[in-house]
Amino acid sequence: MLDRLGAEYVRSIIALARETGAAGDRLRSGAYSADLGDDVSPGAQAVVEALAAAIARLSPEGRQELRAVMMIGRGDFAAAQWQQAVAQAQALSDASEIRALAEEGALAAYLAKGLYQLDLA
Repeated sequence: MLDRLGAEYVRSIIALARETGAAGDRLRSGAYSADLGDDVSPGAQAVVEALAAAIARLSPEGRQELRAVMMIGRGDFAAAQWQQAVAQAQALSDASEIRALAEEGALAAYLAKGLYQLDLA
């Protein structure tokens, strides 16, 4: 379990996802910063970019494990179904994977719950 991705790195991604706040939620939802006007601080935009960069730094296998943790936290799989969750994450893996993970509005909550369910919290 988490052969390519450490629980500590998942925690750092959780922290980044939590830092984005409401402005980050709107940025992740596809709104352009120019359309959001003063509602998006440069700091919030930088945190969203840092979140995407942190995910991009992972190997493809690490991103698959991250997605598997998220799917367990979301309730798609039980903790005992780790291998199935990783297989599903691998099947969903494509060029848009980094953006899809970074744009998940509940990423922090899903990852935190996934770590808890995997007894890695």
